[in-house]
Amino acid sequence: MAYYGASDQHATRLTAYLTQSAQGAAANPVLVSAALNDPARPVFHPSGVNGGLTPRADYVGAAYDAGGTLWGGLVKQLGTPDAQGTVATTGLVARMGEPAPPAPAPPAPAASVRSSACASRRQVVFHLPAGSRGARAWVQGRPARVVRGARHTVAVDLRGTTRREIRVRLAARSRSGATIRRVSVLHLCRGG
Repeated sequence: MAYYGASDQHATRLTAYLTQSAQGAAANPVLVSAALNDPARPVFHPSGVNGGLTPRADYVGAAYDAGGTLWGGLVKQLGTPDAQGTVATTGLVARMGEPAPPAPAPPAPAASVRSSACASRRQVVFHLPAGSRGARAWVQGRPARVVRGARHTVAVDLRGTTRREIRVRLAARSRSGATIRRVSVLHLCRGG
């Protein structure tokens, strides 16, 4: 069955629906219904004199195709009435599909995964040799933001990091142009 309807009994804007049942001859059949359009964008607005424009029932219908799929056809308004009260319309044809399968349940957390309560609150300061310049830092192999502090210090921000063990690699240049390298392994979840 194809029809216009609304969830509010006083609604003046209507949505197109299809309803079907595989148990039509049963005493208490199960009916399956679906809106053919987004209910936030109704397809019919009674807009004639005193709201008297009603959907034309002779252009509403439903039929099954050879594969057993229910199709419905209704009238969809394209705008408001013109000066003569005529409303441009088009046909709305849609089918009833299979319901979407239920979403899979999210996986249970593994027993070895630590909670976010272990997130680091640290900003670690590294002291470099006197005269060093152009310091760069990498955390777990990825470039990290370097905050240049007092002379010959580099602060590496690890706040929010949830890994228990972090490898920090530093590189800088000495006055003579030699590369200074330092690798540190930090254990973040021991006291924050």
